[in-house]
Amino acid sequence: MKDIFIDADIANTFANTQDSHKVELIEWLLKNKDAYLVISNALRGEYINGNTDCDKIYSIRCIYFELQKEDRINPISNEEIKKFQQQFFNWGTITCKRKGSHDPEHIACIFLSNRRMAIVKDGKFHKDLLNFHPKKKVKGQKLIVTDCASKLNYK
Repeated sequence: MKDIFIDADIANTFANTQDSHKVELIEWLLKNKDAYLVISNALRGEYINGNTDCDKIYSIRCIYFELQKEDRINPISNEEIKKFQQQFFNWGTITCKRKGSHDPEHIACIFLSNRRMAIVKDGKFHKDLLNFHPKKKVKGQKLIVTDCASKLNYK
């Protein structure tokens, strides 16, 4: 399973993108049977609500539903996220606790994914990911985070 977390700030631009790197990422997601999208309930809502009027094949809404039909979603449950936060979060180091932000859930979601690979454009969220200092060591893959598809070896 080659899973990847794509922040809604990036994903919501897929439908009208002229960026060849984003198109390549989208095609990889849609055509590669090993490609999975990491999803939490909060991120699913951001994907679907952020693209309510977009039925283009490259919209994140259409991509999500296509991957869901093919059982290529790596869902991270609210319970898993809450447990991770209780075990590992040092809330003093998290700056993205602004009202309505799902960034703390997204951080947990990325760390609970198989490859811990993420594309994130939101500056505060990106900073919190890179500066995340858990209460105790989190075993597994090293975190890989970037702000654009061209900088990431997701294949």
